[in-house]
Amino acid sequence: MTEDIKTLMKLFVEIGNEYKNEILSLFDEDVTKYTLALLIADANEKYGFYLSQGKLKYVEGSEANYLLNNATVTAITTSDFIIKIINSENWEKTCRFGYNVGLISYQTRDRRYIKHGKNLLKLINYINKIAGE
Repeated sequence: MTEDIKTLMKLFVEIGNEYKNEILSLFDEDVTKYTLALLIADANEKYGFYLSQGKLKYVEGSEANYLLNNATVTAITTSDFIIKIINSENWEKTCRFGYNVGLISYQTRDRRYIKHGKNLLKLINYINKIAGE
């Protein structure tokens, strides 16, 4: 399953970069000044992607670990839960549930994790919609 999720994350990066202008217009603030990262933590492996300066990039291994300390916000979840978010009809409710029960955790440098977290999850939802079309 890990390889499938890695492939999905790489696809999200590809789609996100193709539709970057539409994605950047989703937000009510300039997110290009932040680094928003999503990391999947499965067993001893971390991988995912981040948005920085309007561009998405896939990361794994040491690059993913670097984001933990240097991204504006990093959402950390498991591959099982990211699939639940992606397949959910109400992704916001699913994300809130995940946060409340500890299936999503956030690390942030500026303590605006709710705002940044919502932006990051909005990005995932939008890319998922495009991928489904």
